[in-house]
Order: sequence, then structure tokens, then C-alpha cells
Amino acid sequence: MYVKFIFIMFPLSAIFQATNVYSSVHNGSGSVATVRLGFVVSVQVKVSNGYDHLCVGSIIAENVVLTAAHCFVKVSPRDQISVVGGRNYLKMGESTNGRRYKVIKVIKHEYFYPLMGNDAALLKVKPAFRINSEEFAKIDIEDCLDVPEDEDAFFIGWGQVNATTKKYLELIPFHTITMAKCRQRNFKRITKTDICARALKFRGACDGESGGPLVDTTFSRQWGLLSYGKQICSTGSIYVFTRLPSLRDWIKKNLQKLTVP
Repeated sequence: MYVKFIFIMFPLSAIFQATNVYSSVHNGSGSVATVRLGFVVSVQVKVSNGYDHLCVGSIIAENVVLTAAHCFVKVSPRDQISVVGGRNYLKMGESTNGRRYKVIKVIKHEYFYPLMGNDAALLKVKPAFRINSEEFAKIDIEDCLDVPEDEDAFFIGWGQVNATTKKYLELIPFHTITMAKCRQRNFKRITKTDICARALKFRGACDGESGGPLVDTTFSRQWGLLSYGKQICSTGSIYVFTRLPSLRDWIKKNLQKLTVP
């Protein structure tokens, strides 16, 4: 049993479904954005009969994926880990048509401890992604000094993944809240490397979506990645995300190591 999502108690209408790498996002009054989601990937681990979906990740460089460190609490970096991307749907057991990339190195934040912040990991893949192709893109994590509080956002993930169902990426409306409000809701362990956000409607974050990106409403900047929560897939619930601007120096230092040929 692999750790897919840490919960405290047990460690997009618009669920907008994205059916293409370029996808029009709609609300009740019509199209509101054209979204490129080629930066979102599935992190998977080899098992006896194929692969299991482990977590969600974001492409931040041509050979580097950002995800949650807790994805590797029970999965060793020495295990056969890979990422699959280049399309917005996920169906386990189906041919990836060359879209599977081997993870050759995992760097977890050295100060990560479950439920105590710094929940981030970088994965070096081989071969490199074809960034700016029709299949792959990268998301900006650097052009953001901090995550605004009391601000609308989107969370991106496939929901609960099983062995038989084709799942499309979903863009779930979230809203960031202050640290004080988060603590009032009994999230006592949040740190300066965390940001809290509430699932506005349709569903919350699900098992298997750890590492999934929290992005601004223009889909151009990633503010956070899913770390933990108290409820599974629960509308109105609060979830804790790793605050990426707080880890900017760590990401930059290790990104340089991983992008050296």
C-alpha cells in the first residue's frame, strides 16, 4: 500500500474537465480561458502487474518534475519510479505511447517531516520533456514573491484514480485563507512553508492527488502543491499546500544540480 495522500487523522458546472492538452474552461456564461495543462504529470511506481499511480507532479524544467516529498515515505527512490504526461487523461494499464519517462534521481527536502512542512521533492527524468511542444509545457514557480491570502485559485488533479476508468484532469475552484483562519479550523501544525486553501465547490482534494498544483486563476503560476488534509474529496474542506515561494532558494539550488547535463 503506497502513500498517496497524507491526512491528519490518518497521516471543475465547473468541475472543469480538461480533455486536451489545450482546453477551454467554461462557466455558466461561456468560455473564460484556454488552459494549457501539459505541465501536469502522473508520478507512478512499478508493481508486479504494471504501474500504480502514486502522486501528481508539475514539470518545472525540461527534465525536472516537482511533487510532494511525502509521496516517498513508503516508496523508496530506488524503486522503479516514472512519470507519465503529455495528455490530460489518465487510464492505468493503457499504453502510454512513449509518454513514460524514467525517474533517475529523487531529491526530497532535507527538512521534510510528515505534517511539519517542507513537503517538496524534485524528480530528474530521462529523456527530457519536449517543452513547448504540443504535448508538454512547464509551469512558472519563480515569478511569485508570495502566495496571496484570501484569493481565488484552482487545484488540478485527476481525482481518485482506479485501474479501469479513464480519468480527465479536473480544475477545482479553491480559495486561499489566512494562517490564522487555518489554525482556527484546527490545523495546528501549519508552518511558514504551508498555505491553506478551501475547496469552494464540486469536490475537494482526493487520495492520489498529493503533489498536485495549486495555481493562480490565469494558470500561469503555481503557488503550491498538495500536502495534506482532514477529509477526502470533501467540498468546503480546507487543505494544506506547500507554499512554493518559501522554498524558492531550495528549489533553485537543487534545480541547478539536476539540470546540469
